[in-house]
Amino acid sequence: MGTGWTAIVLSIVFYVAYNADIQTKQLSDDEIMEQAAHLGMIQAADITPASSWTDVEVVEKARELGMIFASEAPAPSETSTPPPTGLYARDDADYFHVYIPPGTSSADVSVFLQNLGIVWDADYFNGYLMEIGVDQQVRPGDHDIPKGVAAEQLIAILTR
Repeated sequence: MGTGWTAIVLSIVFYVAYNADIQTKQLSDDEIMEQAAHLGMIQAADITPASSWTDVEVVEKARELGMIFASEAPAPSETSTPPPTGLYARDDADYFHVYIPPGTSSADVSVFLQNLGIVWDADYFNGYLMEIGVDQQVRPGDHDIPKGVAAEQLIAILTR
């Protein structure tokens, strides 16, 4: 009987303590708008043209908001390739030109580098990245990796 009462009392204590820690904050409309502006959001009024806007004003507003019109974009050259959407590498005589998309884990990068022959063992390389604390610092984007690169130089290239 004592154990049952203890369980009930502890349940009530934990329930009260847990709910006391939860605080909900109601934001005013002005606070919401301020947070949205801080995050880079725009109001519909900023992009919705008024009926009195001229075509020139609409185009100017679109450019102001970062829009690039197809008629103004540079024509792709015959040798251009589409931008990569995943891990991508191009091999030339002295370098691997590697593209790492945002959000790619160090484990995926390690496997990719192993497949290219840049690292010998993906698990070992990723474990080393984790051991020295740089596994979360692998930067997305383009990297030029010299052939025959040493591990420390490779890590410096991937994390800068």
